Amino acid sequence: MKLVLALATSAFAAVPERNEPTIREIVEQLKSVEKPWQSGFSAKFDPESRPSDHQFLNGVLSREPSMLDLANPNFELNPYNKPKPTYKPFPETFDPRVTWGDMCPSLNHIVDQGTCASCWAMSAVTAFSDRACIQTGGQYTQNFSCEDILECCSGCGHGCEGGYLPQTWSQLQTKGTVSGGLYQSQEGCKPYLIPACEHYNEHPVGPDDPNYRPDCHELIKSTAPSCELSCSNEAYPVSYTDDKVHLDGYYGITNHLVADIQNDLITNGPIQTSMNVYEDFLTYIGGVYVHGTGRSKGSHAIKLMGWGVDEETGLDYWLVANSWGADWGEDGWFRIQKGVNMAGIEGSMYAGNFAGWEGAPY
Repeated sequence: MKLVLALATSAFAAVPERNEPTIREIVEQLKSVEKPWQSGFSAKFDPESRPSDHQFLNGVLSREPSMLDLANPNFELNPYNKPKPTYKPFPETFDPRVTWGDMCPSLNHIVDQGTCASCWAMSAVTAFSDRACIQTGGQYTQNFSCEDILECCSGCGHGCEGGYLPQTWSQLQTKGTVSGGLYQSQEGCKPYLIPACEHYNEHPVGPDDPNYRPDCHELIKSTAPSCELSCSNEAYPVSYTDDKVHLDGYYGITNHLVADIQNDLITNGPIQTSMNVYEDFLTYIGGVYVHGTGRSKGSHAIKLMGWGVDEETGLDYWLVANSWGADWGEDGWFRIQKGVNMAGIEGSMYAGNFAGWEGAPY
C-alpha cells in the first residue's frame, strides 16, 4: 500500500521545471503563434503562477496498481463488441443541451472541483446524471453525488489525489450513488463538501458579495475524505440507502472511430474521457483548442458532450464540459479539435446505460 500512495503522491506533486514559464509568459509567447483559439487570462489562474502550480487539478492516475482488483468493463454490454449498425448520416452539429436541456437541467451545469483532484469523479458522476435523466425520459432530474463517489468508491484511487476512470463506472454499476449537488447547494443527499474557489481575481469582492469565493491559495489542499454511508444534508427526506441509483452496466470506448463516439453521444448521452493538459491549455479562453506549445502537466478527466464545426476556422470540434468552474474557458466549456485525437481526448472513454434502454432516436 505504501508503494501505491507514493505513486499517487508523486503524480500530483508540483515540481517546477527549470526555466518553466509563467502563465503570463506563455500568453506572450502565444501572441506570435497562429492558432484557431484565443489565449489570455482568467480568474482561474494567476498570471504570475506557473503551470506546475496547478498540476494537482489533473486527477487521472496514470496506471492502475496491480494490487488493486480493478473491474474491467462488461464487454457483453459494450455496443462496440456487437455487429456495428449502419449509422445514419450524423448532423453537422450536435449539442445535447439543445436536444435534452429543457428536460435535463444537469446538461447545462458546470462544476468546480476546488482544491481537490476530483475530476475523475466529477466527470463520471455528471455524465451519469445526464444519462440518468436522458435514459429515463426525465424521471431523474437531480444531480448525483460526486462527494459520495469521492468518499466511498472502493479501489477508485486516492480521493483528492486522483483516481481511475473504469473503476468509477464499475462503482456506479455495483454500488451506485446517491443524489447531491454543488457546494452549499443543499441539493440531494450528499452535496459536494469542497468549496469552489478562485485561483486569481484582479478585482476580488468581499465575503458579503453573492459572487464571493475564497482564494484557493488560502485554503488547505483537500485530502481523501472518509466514507460516510449517510446523507450529509440533514434536510433531505430520503435515506442514504433508499436514495441509491445504479447503472445496469458500463463499457469502455477505446481507440474507436469518430463515428462510434458520435453514435454513442447522440444515442445515449455524454461520455467520460480524459486528455493531456499542456501548459498552453491553461491560457485557453475560447475557440477550438489545438495544442501548440508546452509540456504535458498530467491527465485530466472531462465530460464529452457533442460536436460541431467552427464557423470562423471550419475546424471540426468536440464540445466538452470542464470541472474548473465557469470563470475559465468558454464559461466553463471548451472546444477541441475533433478526429485527430488531439491531446489524447479520443483515446479511452467510459460510459454506462440503464436497464431496458434502447437508445434515443436521431
